[in-house]
Amino acid sequence: KKSASHTKVIEVSIRKSRILNKELLEDDYDTKSPEPGDIVHAYVVTTGKMGCFVRISRSVEGRVQLKQLTDAFLPDPVSAFPPGRLVVGKVKGVKKGNKGMMVDLDLRETTLLEAKDKLTFEDIKVGSKYKGHITRIEPYGVFVHIENSHVSGLAHLSECSDDYIKNLSGMYYT
Repeated sequence: KKSASHTKVIEVSIRKSRILNKELLEDDYDTKSPEPGDIVHAYVVTTGKMGCFVRISRSVEGRVQLKQLTDAFLPDPVSAFPPGRLVVGKVKGVKKGNKGMMVDLDLRETTLLEAKDKLTFEDIKVGSKYKGHITRIEPYGVFVHIENSHVSGLAHLSECSDDYIKNLSGMYYT
C-alpha cells in the first residue's frame, strides 16, 4: 500500500492461520466488523481521564468510556490500562469511522459474565432460598446481592442470626 506521505506500508503477520491460508486477506476475520453483543479481544492503544482507545484488528478500533473499564473504583486508569495491555470486552455499538469501524466496548466483569437467564425482582418468591454474598455491613443489618441477578436487599439485624448479635462486622465480612 502507499500512504499519504508516499511511503510504502507493509502489513506483516506471523499468525499461523495467515501463513497457511493462501487466499487473500479480503475474507479474513480482520475485515469483518464485530456486532453488538460479541465478546472481542483488543489491545489498549492509549488511556486518558475519559477512558481508553483499543485496537481490535487492523481495520477495527474501539473506545471504552471510563465508567465501563471496570466495576471497581479506578483511581488511576492510565496505570491500570497501559498501552499494549490485552483486554476482553463486550461490543455495545458499532459505527463507521474515518479509517474503518469504530466500536464501543464495555470491559466490566459484570457485563462480560452477564447471563440471559438472570433472576428479576418478580422471579423471587417469599420463603424461597437463594445464594448471595454480602456487599455491605451496617449496624442495622447487611446488604446482600443475590447471585445471578441484579437484585440486592437488606437483611435486617434480627434476620442475621438466631442469637443476639452486638456487632455484625465481627461476624460477617465483605
